[in-house]
Amino acid sequence: MRKMKDSGIEWIGEIPEDWKIIPLKFLASHNDDVLSENTPDDLEFDYIDISSVQYGSGIINKQHITFGNAPSRARRIVRNNDVIISTVRTYLKAVAIIPDISKLTIASTGFACLRTNEKISPKFLYYSVLSDAFVSTVEAYSVGISYPAINASQLVCLKLPLPSIEEQSQIANFLDEKCAVIDRLVERHQEVIEKLKAYRQSVISEAVTRGLDLDAPMKDSGIPWIGKIPKEWEIIPLKFLASHNDDVLSENTPDDLEFDYIDISSVQYGSGVINKQHITFGNAPSRARRIVRNNDVIISTVRTYLKAVAIIPAVSELTVASTGFACLRTNEKISPKFLYYSVLSDAFVSTVEAYSVGISYPAINASQLVCLKLILPSIEEQSQIADYLDKKCAKIDRIIHNKEQIISKLAEYKKSIIYEYVTGKKEVPAS
Repeated sequence: MRKMKDSGIEWIGEIPEDWKIIPLKFLASHNDDVLSENTPDDLEFDYIDISSVQYGSGIINKQHITFGNAPSRARRIVRNNDVIISTVRTYLKAVAIIPDISKLTIASTGFACLRTNEKISPKFLYYSVLSDAFVSTVEAYSVGISYPAINASQLVCLKLPLPSIEEQSQIANFLDEKCAVIDRLVERHQEVIEKLKAYRQSVISEAVTRGLDLDAPMKDSGIPWIGKIPKEWEIIPLKFLASHNDDVLSENTPDDLEFDYIDISSVQYGSGVINKQHITFGNAPSRARRIVRNNDVIISTVRTYLKAVAIIPAVSELTVASTGFACLRTNEKISPKFLYYSVLSDAFVSTVEAYSVGISYPAINASQLVCLKLILPSIEEQSQIADYLDKKCAKIDRIIHNKEQIISKLAEYKKSIIYEYVTGKKEVPAS
């Protein structure tokens, strides 16, 4: 057991006696190279934005773009083994090491770009700033609520524990191996989750377009995305089954009126409403206007690629949704749950996407949405189908939840081993 000493820094705790504590600015330069404003418009490069980086996974995508079409924040030139850390929206914890690149690559000015000197290996620096404790410290020093940020000059004043360059390499190599094993396990569980989600969608689509009686006589629906349907079922435009956007908050609403707010980001495809924000009218965004009630069905009409569809559960407090949703309130011809499953089906959601206009912000008008057609069995059969899907989807969702719990535990384990080894709490086993 090696001797330890107090680092004097809360998030680090004890470190090995022969390790040093050194400010980041003495281990790496930052933001060395930038594109000039006089750069030719036709210069091509790969662009890394904050959204291109995922905590624990690094760079998940890049955009090939020309300078003339690039956002004004596309300025930081990055090179092999540079380490980038987001200094804006720091809660996203966007940290990555630049892999071997052969093309000109540019990162957003929302990153601090760190280039190591001879005192620290790039991989050890990466794992050090990736550690949950370091990232949490960056968050703690960030200023702002909705758009928290830290100045790069303040970031590089934060301190890191530093072993010898030889031990840095041993730790980095060890973590490479350990993290690769964990990442492979996560990937396998994620693949199973995606297959389960696809299976759930196929079950929903089959039930709301074919019914539960596999021997029922069929007829051609006349609608390509539906195909054949049971002979007794009808095809009816949505507008004859539900009213839309019935109730809205007046612009004269008192500023102190409180309510639960559902934004587009509050709804997840296949999971429904995953969170709500309790807010007052005076502090709410201007799009917080649609009053929703129990069993209303909401469908996103903006950013339709997000496929935000939900049924409103039993609510006891005033609940308001974004005007980015169409709010559907059923009549006696259709049950709310059957409507929910119908508009949740892959085929319907894809049709909504197909009718949407716009590239970066695709949208469909609510009046056009309600002209889309649904296939309708009797109200009794609707209830049978909805009950069947409730049970079937709940069973699938339980399996998905268990897999997600395993992934969450693996992620926590990965965080813990990174922290323990980059702070010297644990020593790399002798090979």
